[in-house]
Amino acid sequence: MSKHTPNCYEFGPFRMDRAERLLTREGAPVPLTPKAFEVLLTLVERSGHVVSKEALLARVWPDRYVEESNVTQLVFVLRKLLGPDDDGHHYIETVPTRGYRFNGRVKEAHAEETAPARHERRAAAPQPAAWSGGPVRSIAVLPLANESGKPDLEYLCDGVTETLINALSHVPQLKVMARNTVFRYRGREADARQVGRALDVQSVLVGRVRLSDGHLVISAEVVDADDGSQVWGTRIVRDRANLIALVEEAASEIASGLRLKLTRDESLELTRRYTADLEAYRLYLKGRYLWNKRSTKEIAQAVEYFEQAIGINPNYAMAYVGLADCYNLLRTRSGLAPRAASPRIKLVLQKALELDETLAEAHASMGHYLTTFEWDWPGGEREFLRAIELNPNCVTAHHWYALNLRSLGRTAEAMNELRIALGLDPLSPNISASVAAIYYAERQYDRALASCRDALELNPASPSHLAYVGMIYSHTGRHEEAVAVHTRLTTVWDDPEAWMLLGYSYAAAGWAWEAREILGRLLDSSQRVYIPQFYLALIHVGLGEYDAAFERLERAYEGRDGDLAFVKFDPKMDPLRPDPRFTRLLERLGLQDGSQGPPG
Repeated sequence: MSKHTPNCYEFGPFRMDRAERLLTREGAPVPLTPKAFEVLLTLVERSGHVVSKEALLARVWPDRYVEESNVTQLVFVLRKLLGPDDDGHHYIETVPTRGYRFNGRVKEAHAEETAPARHERRAAAPQPAAWSGGPVRSIAVLPLANESGKPDLEYLCDGVTETLINALSHVPQLKVMARNTVFRYRGREADARQVGRALDVQSVLVGRVRLSDGHLVISAEVVDADDGSQVWGTRIVRDRANLIALVEEAASEIASGLRLKLTRDESLELTRRYTADLEAYRLYLKGRYLWNKRSTKEIAQAVEYFEQAIGINPNYAMAYVGLADCYNLLRTRSGLAPRAASPRIKLVLQKALELDETLAEAHASMGHYLTTFEWDWPGGEREFLRAIELNPNCVTAHHWYALNLRSLGRTAEAMNELRIALGLDPLSPNISASVAAIYYAERQYDRALASCRDALELNPASPSHLAYVGMIYSHTGRHEEAVAVHTRLTTVWDDPEAWMLLGYSYAAAGWAWEAREILGRLLDSSQRVYIPQFYLALIHVGLGEYDAAFERLERAYEGRDGDLAFVKFDPKMDPLRPDPRFTRLLERLGLQDGSQGPPG
């Protein structure tokens, strides 16, 4: 008798359909790429047993050499998408030196749905499929290599890459890896197949830019991540003065090479010109190049480039968005007070939307502004939803919308947005930290800690995750460990927030002298740069000085401190909740709905 192989499995709220290659959560499709589905299926089939990395590699990538890091990253993504089980534990457990074990309660299920019903549900959220000659469904655009030998053209290579990613992300049927994830491969001799497998995408675009007799030459090819074969390739030569036309042509040829069937509107969006002025475009690319460096000095330089681009073309909407992004970062990086930054941010975003209402990036940034500076929760939500409507692949919109939902206590919706964001940007530490933040706000400390530890396996010096680990230790009575973790945080992230967290950990541990020393240091710094009053309030809370804490919170409200957006469910605020002053603060923030304390 042949061994019975079930067609479907069920565990928790999930159902796996082997034949349809489909995972659903309470009937709704969960976006899994083929390799991720295969890894999960292998673990589910052997539920309760350890599956070695070697066995997973042999099952998912037969007859091909693949590094173990591919499995590690896929498991990391699966954990984020699945979330914890009813007992607060990961479905997938890491067994040190041995492999992984699926711990969910699995039962066999029958394929009860009719074929048409399955077809309708899959059509609502199409899943990527292995290359079979049809349209490519998922792609990672690697940073174009600079073969010109001229360092001053690095901005051009990065800018063209980012422009291509942005253009392709507007194609609804194509999943495009976000910039933050693919730019981890910048400057590396990366094998396209290994990258594709690590990111679990169907195809990878690799390309080069060089100068030849005053002409710009782009050579690009799309590689099938499964077998390394070339799906499509091209070589585009244009006069250096025709850079904009070169990028448009590249985007159009790539879409054709990927065999995408585009509507007329989609084709126009793909080759959309945000400016016809070459110099303005070059200045914009230089501004984005420096903005992505993220240092205070380089962001200030980026401001100059964006302003120059606007000076040449006052109707360049994307340059206004770049300017707003700079002001937002300078607010936190250079101690720019919110009351000084907010009018600038709002003004340039309003101008961008006045010029082009269809810019998803502008709507996402406006949503972030409304929730962070004005605490306009309905207005922010409208902007985020509009951004996602315009570009479902806009990872920033999904991420920031999740933060909006988190502030309001709409946890399930926030987690869903984060799952979508992680699917587009699986290696983002900021999105991963937001998952931990939700568990932390829900007082589900075990889940938050597990989420942080997963991320720290990939990046042991991640500031956001170290911050949450230390806070969790403080709330669970592990005070010496909290101090140790936050001390380490200050060595990898010399920022006022890191020092505030160390001061809070000292105070929670009962080490008042050390906490006051840090409080004094922050007060001294506040004479030179803006230090959020919210930071000072938290140290006072840890010291049990609640009147002083409320005084600082009042100043934070008057100063429009962005951190107040998350105050309603912050565990560090628990000692203040019984005080009527805390209720009044929530009311003024628009966060009081008749209930106090954590959601649920």
